[in-house]
Amino acid sequence: MTPGFARRYDGTGPHYEVWYGKVDIAPGRALWFRYTTLDGKKQEASTWAIYFDGEDCVGGKDNYPLEQLAALDGPHRGFHLSDELHLDDGQAIGRAGEVSWKLRWTDSGRHFSYMPHVLEKIGLAKSTYDDCLLDLRVSGTIEVGDEQIDVDGVPGMVGHIQGKRIMGYNWAWSHCNCFDDNPDAAFEGLSVRALLGDRVSPKLSAFVIWVDGRQYSFRTPMGMLLNNSEYGQDHWVFSARKGDVVLSGEARSPNNVALVEYTDTDGSHLWCYNSKLSDLTVRIQDPSRGLDRILRSSGRAAFEHVNREEPAQGPLIS
Repeated sequence: MTPGFARRYDGTGPHYEVWYGKVDIAPGRALWFRYTTLDGKKQEASTWAIYFDGEDCVGGKDNYPLEQLAALDGPHRGFHLSDELHLDDGQAIGRAGEVSWKLRWTDSGRHFSYMPHVLEKIGLAKSTYDDCLLDLRVSGTIEVGDEQIDVDGVPGMVGHIQGKRIMGYNWAWSHCNCFDDNPDAAFEGLSVRALLGDRVSPKLSAFVIWVDGRQYSFRTPMGMLLNNSEYGQDHWVFSARKGDVVLSGEARSPNNVALVEYTDTDGSHLWCYNSKLSDLTVRIQDPSRGLDRILRSSGRAAFEHVNREEPAQGPLIS
């Protein structure tokens, strides 16, 4: 199985686990899907989805008893409630509200772990995040109401989060493997203020980018503290340095985003401003290789901002 993908929940709480995916269907259209287990003050297994179509968003969530989740064995090391509600490292089958999907993919082998697993093993991290399937080519069918959408080899990704609680107090995240002029490039970044007991950490920011067949990562412990990051509900400006190599960029969401409410194992809530149709510009400079490249994605990047401040408007999904 793909490293970082396998289910960790063994029936013991508190625990939450999330696999989420993005499918870049075409300009102006994208799918976000999510499979979750939650064992805390609230207990449930659930599937989530949002179909982004220009300014319109169609989304839903279906809940199931946690006990319905299949036993943790070889074929079910991902998420499995039935043959129609199943996720492994090669396919995703599911439905949520008016949206359903049957997808399979080929994996480029690119992956990134934001939180080194050794920190979890020695008790310093209460959760981990792996973008274990960071750069996919996805095929299959998506249904939204009466509309069927066929996809064949379009860009996508699947990430995996698990732990005793959601560590973030707030964060910004962006992903793109659909740049305007460089279809082989891929990028991911995450900047988070973590909950450390009753305290909140400074921003910890890590990034990875593949360009011209080479990987550049910015995730050293000191670098995560020193990397620059300023984010809000609809924008994120960041920069990072590793030796002489410099990464900088900006993500910006459109006017209309999908607001989603998450529940932590302690019963507290977070709100995610979710867009899969965002603009992203990334610049990577490597003087030793004579590289100074600007990558742009016009409305085809993922950008999410999550915080714990209850919004005035109600969420699309809760």
